[in-house]
Amino acid sequence: MEEEKLTAFLKANPYLGGVALMIFGIACLLCAVFNASWLFGNTSGVTYSMKKVDGLVNWFGRRNARIIFGIGSVFIIFLGVLLTVLLID
Repeated sequence: MEEEKLTAFLKANPYLGGVALMIFGIACLLCAVFNASWLFGNTSGVTYSMKKVDGLVNWFGRRNARIIFGIGSVFIIFLGVLLTVLLID
């Protein structure tokens, strides 16, 4: 029953996926701009896993990881705007 309500809600408001993507991108961009220590903090141990931000920090350094993360965030925001504009029309 709840799944049907959620499906009906998302069909009535298709732009919410784009808005959620934009909010996520803005949050990531703010973390990159303001150097969030919980995200880009000192890495404990050596992990070069690119599945985590630690891998970016270890490979490229904290400053370059923030730049890469910021560029990715702008791309996510752009995708959210594009998805919202395409679904509103």
